[in-house]
Amino acid sequence: MIKFFKKISKFCISKLEIDFYTIILTSIIAIMSPVNLFAQPTLGVAEQFSLFTSNGALANSGTSSIEKSVGSHIGAVSGFGPPTFVGGTVEFANALTAQCVVDVQSLYNQLFTTPPTSGHAPAFGSGETVLAGVYGVAGAGSLGGSLTLDALGDPNAIFIFKFGGAFNTGASSSVILTNGAQSCNVFWVSAGAVAMAASTSFVGTIVSGPGAVSMAVGSTLEGRMLSTTGAVAVDQVLIVAPCATSDTTLAPINVECQEDVPVPDVLITTGVYPCNSILATMVFVSDVSNGLTCPETIIRTYNVTDDCGNQTLVTQVITVNDTTPPTASNIASINIECIGDLPLPDVTLVNDEADNCNAPLLLAFVSDVSDGLACPQTITRTYSITDVCGNQILVTQSIIVNDITAPTASNPSLLNVEC
Repeated sequence: MIKFFKKISKFCISKLEIDFYTIILTSIIAIMSPVNLFAQPTLGVAEQFSLFTSNGALANSGTSSIEKSVGSHIGAVSGFGPPTFVGGTVEFANALTAQCVVDVQSLYNQLFTTPPTSGHAPAFGSGETVLAGVYGVAGAGSLGGSLTLDALGDPNAIFIFKFGGAFNTGASSSVILTNGAQSCNVFWVSAGAVAMAASTSFVGTIVSGPGAVSMAVGSTLEGRMLSTTGAVAVDQVLIVAPCATSDTTLAPINVECQEDVPVPDVLITTGVYPCNSILATMVFVSDVSNGLTCPETIIRTYNVTDDCGNQTLVTQVITVNDTTPPTASNIASINIECIGDLPLPDVTLVNDEADNCNAPLLLAFVSDVSDGLACPQTITRTYSITDVCGNQILVTQSIIVNDITAPTASNPSLLNVEC
């Protein structure tokens, strides 16, 4: 009997040891696995809006394309009439905006009370890649250059960026999604104003509380901009709903000249639509430039309506970048006898310059370079022809200095002497 209990005891101890090590190993695997340890934030009716402020003015400048609704519960709303396109409705001081006030504040609280999983320096970007998690910055923060969000193949990966102060982006900054990352799982929350500079390409839901939110000319957002208290302002922007499908993006176009940009084509089709008794109707909405040159990026937007009345925005990126230099012929050589006869530079002697784009060319004198010889001496005169994108060609003219004229002199006067 004693031997039996000893066997049982040894078995139980071994079993406990196995279970203990199993628990430890499982815990390590769980910690190392790329799973989300925090819940998906709840947007409520805020999900219906591309732009919303609970208390502040809401304004658009220029021609913008905005896929969902815009609204303010307290504050003036302006600039959202034609030619600006709003795919949803313009809401002001009604039951929907009252509920959105509650839901935006709740979203702000959810995001700010989610514990950070990683600290970070105030500046993001400069080619950086980050994994899913909650990134906390105690004070103000910024984005410059590109920031890549890598989901490691998990389409449910959540990215939250928390700032204890204001947040801003530099011009032409960008947020890039890779390996399954989705814009509807990206959140930016700031305890201060949010300002996005011109030509920013941004992704995710932005919540400011309190503080104004702004997006400058030529910027794009796959997400939404929300403020608990503060003005919301955009200028010639494109805002599409988060987690847009590939059917809402047309193949990009690259051209060299502004005059090569194709006219809008409403006969383009994109994908299969649920109501397929007839083809969807596509209407051109706008072309929004980032205002830059060489390259210039134009976001072309169409509004697509299926036969069930469902609408969505379809976008296309058009890049205009001239990489072809101008053309011109070298100037005919000239011969002079004296260096003092050297003519001044004259850019009008370049008379057959041409460029692939219909834009003015800049002609300039570059240099006179001597071969250092004499009789003859050759001077190579160089002119540059430059287009607006900095593409350049050099043309030359040879000036040959060779004195072939003999000197002249008179015989001396007759001299008479006596001795």
